[in-house]
Amino acid sequence: MRMILVILIICIILAFGFSQSATVDTPTKTYPITSFRPAVSISEALAIAEHYVKEHNVDLSEQYIHYARLLYDDGAEYKKGLYWHIQWVWGTPRLGREYGLWICMDRKVIPKVTGP
Repeated sequence: MRMILVILIICIILAFGFSQSATVDTPTKTYPITSFRPAVSISEALAIAEHYVKEHNVDLSEQYIHYARLLYDDGAEYKKGLYWHIQWVWGTPRLGREYGLWICMDRKVIPKVTGP
């Protein structure tokens, strides 16, 4: 019984464990399934954002990074694909003018200022 279990595990590993990509077939199309890894890592995105802020003399002395999220744009605002959204917020309560940046996978930076 133990030998059958070992052989079954080896077969599963050989069948699924070493595949780099697969495909999903639907009645009309075949979609490739690949590794989900952004072209720009979060540390690279933060470095790009820091460089952009310094280069454009953006004063963020009273703001701090609230979050950095990997998001997907469907093409409505910029172009279709993944991007990092880095958002700053005020250290003390204020209304608007919080600074944000989109870091696209082609390393293009798009500023996004919120509020009035």
